[in-house]
Amino acid sequence: MILFLAVDGSYLGAVDVRVDDPLGDQRVQASCGPIGLVDVPAAGRYRITATHARDTREEWLELAPGGGASLTLRWME
Repeated sequence: MILFLAVDGSYLGAVDVRVDDPLGDQRVQASCGPIGLVDVPAAGRYRITATHARDTREEWLELAPGGGASLTLRWME
């Protein structure tokens, strides 16, 4: 789950998101917000790239087998 917020705590929509598995060469792309739910095919290390108003954030998540993760990304509005 990815939550998209402005620094003042307000929710953001229309965030372009890409989830990459660099070793498995798998990619998921979407436009979502304020909450993005992403289902990945397997546990592993994933790169999350999100862009709002031409400002890009990049984070890495390590997903364990059978587990999930949450990430909050914030932008200046």
